[in-house]
Amino acid sequence: MAGNDNTGTSLMDRRCFVLRAGLLAAGSAFGCSLVGCDELEGGLYIPCLSVVPAPVPVAGMTYVRASQIGCALDCNLNNGSNKYTLGAATDDGPRINAAMAGATASNPITLIIDGSALISGLFLPAGGYWSIVGLGCGTGFFVKTGTNNDGIHNGGPNAAVPSDPGPPAPVRGSNVSLSNFTLNGNQGNGRNGDSTTGATQGKIGLVWYFGINLMNLNNIIIENVVVVNSPSYHIRLSNCGNVTVSGCVMISSGPNTDGLHFDGPANDIAIPNCSFTTGDDAIALNCPEGSSGNISRVEVTNCTFNSPTLIRLDTIGYSGSSNKFNINTVTVSNCTGTFSGVPLQIGDGEGSNLNSVTALMISDCTLMAQAILDVYANFGTIEFSNVTFIPSSFSAPPASPLYEDPNLNTITG
Repeated sequence: MAGNDNTGTSLMDRRCFVLRAGLLAAGSAFGCSLVGCDELEGGLYIPCLSVVPAPVPVAGMTYVRASQIGCALDCNLNNGSNKYTLGAATDDGPRINAAMAGATASNPITLIIDGSALISGLFLPAGGYWSIVGLGCGTGFFVKTGTNNDGIHNGGPNAAVPSDPGPPAPVRGSNVSLSNFTLNGNQGNGRNGDSTTGATQGKIGLVWYFGINLMNLNNIIIENVVVVNSPSYHIRLSNCGNVTVSGCVMISSGPNTDGLHFDGPANDIAIPNCSFTTGDDAIALNCPEGSSGNISRVEVTNCTFNSPTLIRLDTIGYSGSSNKFNINTVTVSNCTGTFSGVPLQIGDGEGSNLNSVTALMISDCTLMAQAILDVYANFGTIEFSNVTFIPSSFSAPPASPLYEDPNLNTITG
């Protein structure tokens, strides 16, 4: 989309460009590998988590073991079949939902998933005060074929319909944590996976199905969780604040398989030590989606990427939209990645607020890509420090030099 002078101020044309100052030439590629437990159909692997003990009991917390509430835990996490008989596994979702339904601020509940469960969706209390804790490798969930819903979300089965309700943002609940388990989203082809709507992602135009979908919450911790084979976004967080996603692994191919997708409003987000192998944006900050609102204070550190982009920053839904938002204070440091597209994308569409993205800082990173920055919208200051750029062999238009515009601030190296 080209930016035109339609408001009396100059907007920036869409262009890819590489900032040469502050970028170090590099002559060799880099990469990372994950050791897999078992191969999935299509060549994906489920990385092995370390085996961990059950959590030490904390006063005031109710603990529920899946094996002690009648869950069969008979599911092969690779393909959803019964790991003992090779026939149909037992749907443990209803038992888990019933056991967790009473979670409140005065009665927080932790589910200990001590095996592998087939689920037709976990729909847990909307206001939070619940946790799911696995025991590492071999523990977790496989989303049942025909679920036509998220793997895990807060609220009732229809809480996420539609995916983008628009403003105003609801009051937030609090205190949800997920740790040390695997979720296989059972992507399928739109007819034989989680979605049987005909589209892999879900009901196009109404609701997509995510691996994990947390909405309207503060104080979220997602730690050492593996999400594979997701129908669309691996983990979606909408109207959320004080979020930490650490040590997580996301592996899926296909359209719209973002790794971490944040919808506005959102604030105070930390993303350390994660690995992204995705078919779409590894991290997306999308202000206009969800309940719509500004996004602020995001820190990405020590992550690895094999994806089209590292991070997308969208402040306007489409050219000329009246819903305009801002993203401020985003830092990316000590990350490495190989990208089929451009790592940093600012958009989407002309007519955004002036300086709609401010204080974007990239440091101590090694990035193999066509170019570093793809711009669709106005932005403020972007700073690069000690960034190694490795030109990739992917076909791309010639990179432009640094583009200067009186309505933009500066890019510094």
